[in-house]
Amino acid sequence: MTYAKVLKDSAAATKAWQSRATGRMPLKGHPYHDKTDAELKGIIQDAGETARVQRGMSSEGKYLDQVNDATTVLYHRKQTGAKPVVAKPLAQHKATKDEIKHMGSIAASLGM
Repeated sequence: MTYAKVLKDSAAATKAWQSRATGRMPLKGHPYHDKTDAELKGIIQDAGETARVQRGMSSEGKYLDQVNDATTVLYHRKQTGAKPVVAKPLAQHKATKDEIKHMGSIAASLGM
């Protein structure tokens, strides 16, 4: 093993440890963060059953990844007390001045 490879592996391990130690969100931007705990548990159950049925086939890994991702998000919530990330409905969104200005420029360019 080369010195550069050892440094690279060490840096990756340190980054992974720091992520866990600081409580940063794992799988940042993953759609599972928008799901409730019950939905994630359902994914774990369904994907686990499907993986057992698909054992030995190329698609088995896809379902095992789903189980792993859902479990990771649930564990993160348990450790940090985080709640599901739920976007506000569009009706509750208040446009900023910049957004209003941008919408006006779009309307002008369309001849409205």
